[in-house]
Amino acid sequence: MKSLKLLLTLVLMLPMVATAENIAVLDVEGAIRSSKQVQVLRAQLTEQFAGDQKRLKSLADEGNTLKQKMEKEGDFLSEDERKTLVLQIQQKFQAFQQLKGDLQKESQKQERAFLEQLRPKVEEILKVIVEKNKIDLIFNKRALVYTQPQMDLTAQVIEELNKQ
Repeated sequence: MKSLKLLLTLVLMLPMVATAENIAVLDVEGAIRSSKQVQVLRAQLTEQFAGDQKRLKSLADEGNTLKQKMEKEGDFLSEDERKTLVLQIQQKFQAFQQLKGDLQKESQKQERAFLEQLRPKVEEILKVIVEKNKIDLIFNKRALVYTQPQMDLTAQVIEELNKQ
């Protein structure tokens, strides 16, 4: 079914491609994610969440310590001590998973918001490049199997984005 949709899309695009003289490809997401602005954002997020990352590591270490204790001393512990230790391990694991999930969600949320702010800048840059090079048609690079490297605008977009 997916192949049929792709084939139908290609057939419908043939007249457009046939009349286009200058064709290019672009990886918009790749260009944005490779920009200096996003690299700076990632560094800021790393700094912002440093305390939480330390807490995450601490939870992992505490859980591993309890697990090792269970493996070493499990045979010598009473049933109540064993249950208590298992409960502690589960609590550490749950706290770890919760904090890890919260950190990932918040980081992704902030990065997505920033990426959406960059999108209009990319569109402005792209408009200038299209006019300058008289480009008729741009394909998403991720949707193509192969393209000649000189047709790829991604590096140009990254360069212009980094200038801003």
